[in-house]
Amino acid sequence: MNGPGFTGGEREPPPLTPAEAEADAAGFAAARARDAALILPLFGALLFLPPLVGVFATDARLLGVPLIVVWLFAAWGLLIVLAWRLSRRLARILAEADGGGG
Repeated sequence: MNGPGFTGGEREPPPLTPAEAEADAAGFAAARARDAALILPLFGALLFLPPLVGVFATDARLLGVPLIVVWLFAAWGLLIVLAWRLSRRLARILAEADGGGG
């Protein structure tokens, strides 16, 4: 019978020890950082695609500067800040992995 409480005869895994839970969390954080490192260039490419940039290609000005120029430099600056934060995060994760292994 495949009722709501049926597990197919499999036992539940034992609970993790605090050390195992910490290692699991560290592995999850490292995987998230690697995923972010893969997604950031794609996000950057999307910011500069013509359909999105075209939204700002108007005669509007911000403090005398065309809005498209403001958009391009703001997007560029955002990518630089995100890449800097991500690189620091990855460096910290790698340092913890190296320090925790010895």
